[in-house]
Amino acid sequence: MISLPDLPVTVRVLFSSFLIMIGIGYLMALSYMFLVDVKPGRDVGERLVESLSEKYHGSTSGTRLEAALNGTMADKLTAAERDQVFQWIHAGAPRDGYAKIEPLFTQ
Repeated sequence: MISLPDLPVTVRVLFSSFLIMIGIGYLMALSYMFLVDVKPGRDVGERLVESLSEKYHGSTSGTRLEAALNGTMADKLTAAERDQVFQWIHAGAPRDGYAKIEPLFTQ
């Protein structure tokens, strides 16, 4: 079996340079993550996992349909109709409850 001290100096320098570059890259990635993702989250009071999860996964506080009805599609339904859809979603979106919501979707 070949060990590191048995290799020529040029190969040892090559391996050492590679490991040093990987280490520098790792440290730069950690500093980037801290400055861009963690520090702004801490400034608004979020914990580490929460800020990283929101950054890379998005907010998990609601469904995509809720986000659309509160955002770009807010003018498509009245407030009462939106509340009815939200209640259906929060109840687990049961199949038998879809009959009441279906006219709102087709509208």
